[in-house]
Amino acid sequence: STYTNARLEGFNSLFQAARARARGYRNEQTFITMIYLIASPISQILKST
Repeated sequence: STYTNARLEGFNSLFQAARARARGYRNEQTFITMIYLIASPISQILKST
């Protein structure tokens, strides 16, 4: 098979990093915010609306 699960493993590592950074917070929204901050390109985060 030529398919790998590398992309899923990459996402998993992002989620684990976000969970480590958001540790101590009890709010689910904080975890989601950490995922956005880690996974989004900086230009997307700073984009003016």
